[in-house]
Amino acid sequence: MKRLALILTVTLGCSLPFVSNAQTQDTTNQHPAQDTSVQPGSNWKNYHEQPGYHHYNTGDRRYESDFRPHYVLGGGLSLGYSYGEFLGAINPYFGYAPVEWFDAGVAINFQYYSENEQATLGTGTYHNTMFGGGVFARAYPISFLFLQAQPEYNTIRETQSSYAGSDYSSSYGVFSFLVGGGVKFGVPGSGNFGYVSVLFDVANNPLSPYNFGTNNIQPIFRFGFNVAL
Repeated sequence: MKRLALILTVTLGCSLPFVSNAQTQDTTNQHPAQDTSVQPGSNWKNYHEQPGYHHYNTGDRRYESDFRPHYVLGGGLSLGYSYGEFLGAINPYFGYAPVEWFDAGVAINFQYYSENEQATLGTGTYHNTMFGGGVFARAYPISFLFLQAQPEYNTIRETQSSYAGSDYSSSYGVFSFLVGGGVKFGVPGSGNFGYVSVLFDVANNPLSPYNFGTNNIQPIFRFGFNVAL
């Protein structure tokens, strides 16, 4: 957690020359007192770092971060239903956060999509199952906001049952490149948080499992959690 504290130290003191009846100290020839004021820019030299601990002292202000590099474990969940179409997906991931504003790792994808008679206007049913994975990277320009990039490769198996008798099934692989961002919520500065994100597959592949069989880029909404290990 980032903390900003104001440290103000005031020292009061008094120094008087010793005077006796026998001798009086002459101070007229003493050297002038040294200038102890802070010179411009000298506070910058007070900066120092220790492993796993960050401290910056400007003389009267202090900034500390208790961040420690750590592994992260989490996942996202997607659910959708509209006019006979159903979509369910789970996306667990495991990664590492070397610094407070960045983490990266590997992700696994599982997604199921189906259409019933309502969606196909009574002509049959359709089922699509996807399994795959990729790597991801997230940057946090603001503590509660992140940007994400995730290239991935998925294997898709689809089946169609038609009342006209033209049933078929197929299996193929598709490359996707997801970009987007999200907002996290939870205890500020904690590695444990929930998030809401929206991603887009910009690989422009007509077989993309995220564009639902269209050539138009569709938003991918995910709700998830992140746990610091």
